[in-house]
Amino acid sequence: PGPLCYGQPDAHEITLTDCNFALGRVQADRFPFPLVAEPVEAALDEMAATLGREGYELDRDGVAAGFLEVANASMADAIAEVSVARGVDPRDCALVGFGGASGQHVCAIARTLGIRTVLLHPFAGILSAYGIGMADVSWDGQRDAGRVLLGSHQTHKTAVEDAVPASVLERLDELELQGRAAIEAETPDAEGPLRVERLLDLRYRGTETPLTVVQPDDGDFQAAFAADHQTRFGYTRPGRPVEIVTARVRVTVSRDGTGAVSGPLAPAADGSAPDRENETAVPAPLREQQVWFPGIGRVSAPVYDRVQLRSGCELRGPAVVLEDTGTLILDPGFVARLGPEQILVLTDESGAPRAEVADFSRPDPIRLEVFGNRFMSIA
Repeated sequence: PGPLCYGQPDAHEITLTDCNFALGRVQADRFPFPLVAEPVEAALDEMAATLGREGYELDRDGVAAGFLEVANASMADAIAEVSVARGVDPRDCALVGFGGASGQHVCAIARTLGIRTVLLHPFAGILSAYGIGMADVSWDGQRDAGRVLLGSHQTHKTAVEDAVPASVLERLDELELQGRAAIEAETPDAEGPLRVERLLDLRYRGTETPLTVVQPDDGDFQAAFAADHQTRFGYTRPGRPVEIVTARVRVTVSRDGTGAVSGPLAPAADGSAPDRENETAVPAPLREQQVWFPGIGRVSAPVYDRVQLRSGCELRGPAVVLEDTGTLILDPGFVARLGPEQILVLTDESGAPRAEVADFSRPDPIRLEVFGNRFMSIA
């Protein structure tokens, strides 16, 4: 049913949106309905009372901030897991925020990971929906390949015909026909040719995890699998039989072939913002608001309207930027610069993160939850 602050009668559990709202990190300006504070405050007070009976002294802000800390730590752990597992140091990357709540969390997550640069597209709040609308139409199909062995690349036939058994080639042919028919029925007016990709899930015999390998231009699946295995796992097993687990086909076609962006925030043909002067001056804030920030608590922060920002202007945290599809919470130490394509570039200029001195003289349910999740992530 959604957050308590939305006022839905069947909503009973507090959400992260409620916590951000209670801490001033969600403003009611852009919502099509009024936000309600009473049920959120009652839920936070109830949880604070429950924690108090267990010996944990937290006020309303402490409970809401605790939920944010746990959520941010969990998201940072997930990013670290998928990047480090592939040999990528997240500190060498930029963090791209998307989703309506991304702007409320990106600074804290970036700082946790040691990432200094954050990118926020003007459509960040609806980027998934926008991407679906702009994406190619695609069809994916798969068939069990029976774990037959992949042959080696010989010279008297093409690589694919020689290495891939006839039974698997028949499955790929059937999938391609099925995919072509599905795409042509769904997009009769689509522009451009259909594109077909053939893929095989391959693994060394006796192992569990297959790798999905796209058919290479030369058709040599063996070499492509060995290269992918070396990249992912750091080694290969020369001479070990390779089995085909699944046959896959993907058929795609462009919707209209343009990929044009339109709307009030779209860049003009020369890359500048439409109907705007190239002014770097920061506009006057809409108002000052009491907002909670990590490490400093509630402070007075200026609230800006994103559509009033000019290309090249800079905002320094703490600050709040309102958008039609989200809210940016600019933490202290971050600087937001608006680029010519209306992309906000956030830079952490606070220097190396300082080690926090934890107070172990009293129990802390927030720290317990954070470390419990972190240990599970490591396991």
